[in-house]
Amino acid sequence: MKKLFYSFLVLAMTALTITSCEDVPAPYDDPNNQQEDEPTVVIDPSGDGTIENPFNVAAANEVIAAGEDLDEKVYVKGIIVSIKEIDTGSYGNATYYISDTGKSSGQLTVYRGYSLGGAKFTSEDEIVEGDTVIVYGQLVNYNGTYEFTQGNQLYSINGKTAPESTVDPAGTGSQADPYNVAAAQKLIASLGADVNSEKVYVKGTIVSIKEIDTGSYGNATYYISDDGTTAGQLTVYRGYSLGNQKFTSESEIKVGDVVVVYGELVNFKGSTPEFTQGNYIYSLNGKTSGGSSEGGASGSGTQADPYNVTKALAVTNGLSADTKSDNVYIKGKISSIKEVSTSYGNATYYISDDGTTENQMMVFRGYYLDNVKFTAEDQIKVGDEVVIYGQLVNYKGNTPEVAQGNYIYSLNSGSSSASVGLDINFTEGQGSWTIVDKTLPSGLTYIWQQTEKYGMKASGYANSTNYDAESWLVSPAFSLAGKTSATLSISHAINYFSSIDVAKTQAVVMASTDGTNWTELTLSSWPSSMSWTFVDATADMSAFAGKSNVQIALKYVSTSSKAGTWEVKTISVK
Repeated sequence: MKKLFYSFLVLAMTALTITSCEDVPAPYDDPNNQQEDEPTVVIDPSGDGTIENPFNVAAANEVIAAGEDLDEKVYVKGIIVSIKEIDTGSYGNATYYISDTGKSSGQLTVYRGYSLGGAKFTSEDEIVEGDTVIVYGQLVNYNGTYEFTQGNQLYSINGKTAPESTVDPAGTGSQADPYNVAAAQKLIASLGADVNSEKVYVKGTIVSIKEIDTGSYGNATYYISDDGTTAGQLTVYRGYSLGNQKFTSESEIKVGDVVVVYGELVNFKGSTPEFTQGNYIYSLNGKTSGGSSEGGASGSGTQADPYNVTKALAVTNGLSADTKSDNVYIKGKISSIKEVSTSYGNATYYISDDGTTENQMMVFRGYYLDNVKFTAEDQIKVGDEVVIYGQLVNYKGNTPEVAQGNYIYSLNSGSSSASVGLDINFTEGQGSWTIVDKTLPSGLTYIWQQTEKYGMKASGYANSTNYDAESWLVSPAFSLAGKTSATLSISHAINYFSSIDVAKTQAVVMASTDGTNWTELTLSSWPSSMSWTFVDATADMSAFAGKSNVQIALKYVSTSSKAGTWEVKTISVK
């Protein structure tokens, strides 16, 4: 009897299970499915993801499932099913769900997206359930959840898009006549996708601030427009503060500030007009960094007329990323000291025109007076007035600095106590001589190199190819004060030049008293034939006798038709 009862019970449970399975309406392969009582409505995928023909949600889910082209930003149209969160504080973004029917079946997550035009959400009623929206951003399969990635934005709500600017384009993009935002948008629209413009100045009012990083990056992302509203706004992506300095406080800029931003414009991915990373604020509410402006820049960069720091910053910011200038002189006051290394013998510190930390410039790993190594940490101090000699570089396109290898020409108005005469054996090392590559083609990684056997060796030949190249090997400054005559002595060898006469024009010894104007010296002898045989030669330097600041440069030149080799073992001037 008990067995019969259990048999009826099993049959009843089986019948109930079969009936329950027939009542399940929702598909099992929908990663965002939330089951509901209504029967599932099947929507066919449509659209191509463009602004003119957005994907519907079914098509967006299909693209995510395929896993292809997910690095491209697309437009998707749908109806808001529910809203998880709207942050109206510092983040200003929202997480919500959209579908083709307004029901949870087949929905797509919109994760931490922004409001119309990429602006932050300022009110929780900017979107409501049932709104028809077009969302712009990147799609992703995040651990099985189909969604728009963080940073997406609303293109339209119930047919309404972000307001467009009614301001006419104006300005030339120069420092004296910046573009307005409308003109910047016009320039960007003329660019191809991901094509950068030249560096330009753009004036606008800060609409909203997305993020200010006061840590290691020290940059900020914010939006500017001509009237301070979201109409026609432009993204300023990861830019720096006044004077191309890092942000150290979130209060350095605020909504409503009028700024002039300097940098390159780009039509990012063909759909987002913005300033590229590495831009910086040239002026803030009419004030330039340190209270200075381009009008306060002065100097020609020579020994007699050094750049001031304002001028050096302007020149450096005009350079392409990692491009070095010629050697110049810069005068300023030490505003802070990062490190004085007595093991490496160099120091990294900052200089400005007034000794404050505003509008300052980094002097990176420079040497002491006469281009000698630092031997004590107290050889320089904050407040010292210095003239620095070296190359300017816009490091990685965002840090203006005096490049490594610079040195202090004068300290507290005292002339450099340059060593008397010059004497070096290059087989023992390069010493304090500086390599200045005037033309370094992509096929070469170096032109001058130091060798223990041959001394300093220059060549524009590599991988069976002759290259058009030019590189100078420049001595530290030395003194010939008190002398009425002077002679340069050199031990060198040449080979593979097309002729001796050509070698005399492509392996040149020069001298200067200011690092800018150079005089070619005439050597007394050259090899009778080109070989690896070293020859001793001299050159008269009486014209430089009595001078307190003299430099020698070895100028090497090669061409695509012939690239000779020049080896120099020793040089002395007495």
